[in-house]
Amino acid sequence: MKAFLITLLVIGSCGLMRPEASNIKGVLLQSGYNHNGGKGEYHTISVAPDGSASKEDETFESNFPKTGVVKHRYEAHIAPTDFESLAKKIADLGFYSKAVSDEPDVFEDLVVIDGTKGQKAISVVGSQDRDVIEMANAVRDLTKDLQWKEVPAN
Repeated sequence: MKAFLITLLVIGSCGLMRPEASNIKGVLLQSGYNHNGGKGEYHTISVAPDGSASKEDETFESNFPKTGVVKHRYEAHIAPTDFESLAKKIADLGFYSKAVSDEPDVFEDLVVIDGTKGQKAISVVGSQDRDVIEMANAVRDLTKDLQWKEVPAN
């Protein structure tokens, strides 16, 4: 009986220690590349608990005589309950236990903004972790059919 109670206590405390999905205040999926020759692209999709969603695309070139940056920004809305489902999925798949990513020349990162822990990014590129891939796919699935409206880029 004593071993059973200790086991229940350990299992119960593990659940208490895991950050809750309700702490997630934003989710971003960032990707891009930067060639040594000065060309590159960055793409960011972000969603928030209030239902706001944004997508930013930036291409740049810094090779003389071609230089410049082209930015596009789009906005859309999701149901707040869809954000809650995404946040729960990310927390349930163990986002907080994954290693922090480094940023190579070609990258795709899943970034979570947590109200108590701050921001954390994990790498999707080259990941063999099915949970990480499933988290990234959940963001893509949520945002792929949104009605994006272009707005002035900053």
